Amino acid sequence: MPNYSKKIQSGHCEGSALILPEVACIAFIPFCYDDLQDAGSRIYPTAYRSSRYERPSPWPLSGRAFTRLFATGNRDEPPSHFSDSRGFDAFLRPENFRAAMVLHDIRVYLGPDGTLAGVSAEWENRPGSTPVRPRALNPESEDDTLRGCSPGMGKTGPGADENPTITPDPEAGGYVLRNRYMFKIGRAGDWMNKWITRHRAPFCYVEIEYRIERMRSDFMVPFSIRFSGTAIPSQAYYLSWQRRGLHDMLMDDDEEITAFMKGKKCREAPGRFRPERWHGTVEVRL
Repeated sequence: MPNYSKKIQSGHCEGSALILPEVACIAFIPFCYDDLQDAGSRIYPTAYRSSRYERPSPWPLSGRAFTRLFATGNRDEPPSHFSDSRGFDAFLRPENFRAAMVLHDIRVYLGPDGTLAGVSAEWENRPGSTPVRPRALNPESEDDTLRGCSPGMGKTGPGADENPTITPDPEAGGYVLRNRYMFKIGRAGDWMNKWITRHRAPFCYVEIEYRIERMRSDFMVPFSIRFSGTAIPSQAYYLSWQRRGLHDMLMDDDEEITAFMKGKKCREAPGRFRPERWHGTVEVRL
């Protein structure tokens, strides 16, 4: 099993514990080599086609921003499931994604009176990479050969060195475990973005919110999970290594795309919580 060496805990974390399901997220750009102007293209009907950032420009390395973006897409989209954490780690090894995050070995500790005494977890946030292909430089090219990868940049929380947080939730008698990861394209792609759009790329983000509540009278501890993120890129959400949700950036509307692009000059683009929320319980065995 991969060793997620980064750990976080809050409260009194000693003695026996309940193990909660792992959660993970993989952010990626769909590989859509078809031209946005081609009526037979997978991405032709999307709002990216009508965006002002997609307009042609007479200047070299300028205009057609989204045609260039989709030309840097990740060929292998995240699968529907992983066998376990080893499978997840193996998928991440080639860095064929934009960003990934995982909360693993989530433990809940109970006090003698049955109240939640503490929570601990292992975590990992990883930047991926941006595939470099000729069409990203020249939208008229039909060459989709992978010429290399530009490492991405990422930071955890509002500050570069801030860990995920576990905070008490007095109303629910439990805790809220939150992991937020900000990331963007690599330095080479960032400066190329400035040349194309006249400003550096915004930061994207993904976030996991894991709520754990007090033990019920039937000796069950409820929990709920939801994800948040920016409109770009796409994001696959996993619970116990099964994909339970997907934010498909190809379904973004013009308002979402414009709001994202306005998060320019290295600022964080706006995002929102996804409508799905996953609920579950773990049994306390006395």
